[in-house]
Amino acid sequence: MPSRPDTHASARAPVVRVALSFCMGIVLLSCGGGNGATVPGPAPPATPPPPTVVSLEVSGTGVLTSIGETTQFMVTATLSDGSMQAVEAAEADWESSDPAVATVSDGLLTAAGGGNATITATFGGQAAEVPVSVRISVRTEGTVRVLYVSPADRQFRADYSEIISNAIVDLQSWYRRELGGLTFQLYDATPERCELSGNHDDYDSGDVWAKVLQDVQHCAAVEEGSAGFVWVLYVAVKEECGEEHELGRGGNGLTMLQAAEGDFEPGPFYYCDEGPYERTSGGVIGGLGHELGHAIRDLRHPPGCVEGLPSCDPVFWSLMHLGYLTYPDTYLRTEDKETLLRSSFIEGEPAPDREALGAIGGPRVQGTVRGPSGVPLEGIRISVWGDAVWNWGETAADGTFDVGMPEESSDSAVVSVHGGKAADCRWLGYHGEGELIGLRENATRVAIGDADVTGIEIRLPGHPDALCGGQRTISGRVLGPDGRPVAEVWVGAFDEWSLTGRDGTFAIGPPEGSIFDVLRIEVPECGFVGYYGPSGFTTMGSEAWRLELGATDVTGIEIRLPASPAELCRPQPTVLGVPWTPRTRPG
Repeated sequence: MPSRPDTHASARAPVVRVALSFCMGIVLLSCGGGNGATVPGPAPPATPPPPTVVSLEVSGTGVLTSIGETTQFMVTATLSDGSMQAVEAAEADWESSDPAVATVSDGLLTAAGGGNATITATFGGQAAEVPVSVRISVRTEGTVRVLYVSPADRQFRADYSEIISNAIVDLQSWYRRELGGLTFQLYDATPERCELSGNHDDYDSGDVWAKVLQDVQHCAAVEEGSAGFVWVLYVAVKEECGEEHELGRGGNGLTMLQAAEGDFEPGPFYYCDEGPYERTSGGVIGGLGHELGHAIRDLRHPPGCVEGLPSCDPVFWSLMHLGYLTYPDTYLRTEDKETLLRSSFIEGEPAPDREALGAIGGPRVQGTVRGPSGVPLEGIRISVWGDAVWNWGETAADGTFDVGMPEESSDSAVVSVHGGKAADCRWLGYHGEGELIGLRENATRVAIGDADVTGIEIRLPGHPDALCGGQRTISGRVLGPDGRPVAEVWVGAFDEWSLTGRDGTFAIGPPEGSIFDVLRIEVPECGFVGYYGPSGFTTMGSEAWRLELGATDVTGIEIRLPASPAELCRPQPTVLGVPWTPRTRPG
């Protein structure tokens, strides 16, 4: 056993300190103390953490031109150490904002339908988005046809053509989302170009609409009310101030919009020295969407909005009022959706419930459609239409339909019957007690609420094809404020008129092929006084109820005048409200 060191031997102390110092500095792991313990050294340097993903980039072709076409996206990650790393597509998570436009799996994009969508790739806690556009040109009738029109002294701009193309394709997918799988098709996803014979000064004043319509005929047979096309004309003309502007409106199958220098640039702008207003890229697309609604099916401005009445407040930001300024954050009213479903230019398949009208997970409306002999009918379109709810579906092979409503729905709705795949005619009528009804006000109502609506039986009076077309009658009666019949009042629609008899009744026979109109009321002594509308009468055109001709007559109309014909003829602004034009009545 070694002897205990002598702490009093000061002569040896320096030697010990030097030896220890030498031992610790040179033989770190083998030297020990008097008890044989190992002296620890410094910890080895820590292994640096692996680099993390700080950003992603997705590359690949984002424009497809046919359904089923595919393209592969690639992902590159930027790491925290500044290096770049290729990412296997299968290792990233992929999502499409609109699977009805394009689907994506392991980075493989597949076109599903016309429109725009956004593809998102996620890897390493980071995400990257890439826009995709499916631009399908079908070059058939029954489509929307877009022309980029320019005077002879103006050049076509490729960037403007691209903006127009992006706008109309974007609206395809927006309308599809709003209509639960329905949208329009494009004759050509790239705007056709047409050079006018005159210079800019020939078109910037006067009736620009008529001038352009006349001079564009050498490019295409553009016309209003065409059964073959809905026409969209972007005209590179800036109209003069101080007169009524013709561009920037639409209806009856045709819209013309201004596409002059500066009209597509985002930012503040002045309109005939008024402003500044703010132009956004969304507003450019929304403006086209608004006018397209007018052109496809004469969608109307919401009641009271043109007049600035409080009744406009709940729908102020709908597409057909000022919602086009906030596009794509806008919407179609249920009346707009039902009206578009009846257009021959709108087609598609029912979207899965949770993609139609947002999150559909509420009550169901279920029933069966049969022909006159009781045979189930397949392919009949059924829509459920209330003030706050709307959705549609198609009957299966056994004639059954099952239409989902939004979660927490609460409304009183009607069931509307459309020819769909079973017939050429777009709309047949409303579900009534044992029969089709031509007037919405008289249709059977279903209560949309907590429970499903089941057991609806719809029996058509004939085969769907046999119900299309034919002569229809619009009939009803005119009553005064006391509920008594009113004689010798003109009631008109489709340019046909009927004078009420002593019992207040009228009957109008529109020309065959007529589709929809409103009922106008005139008094022989003074002319126009109002329309058929809420509570049976209104002076505002935006409130007038639209009558649509289907597979049956429109009967049971009750027009209730708020005053006697003589009183209505007096200059009472609260009653008249709108100007009238006397007409010559048939003898």
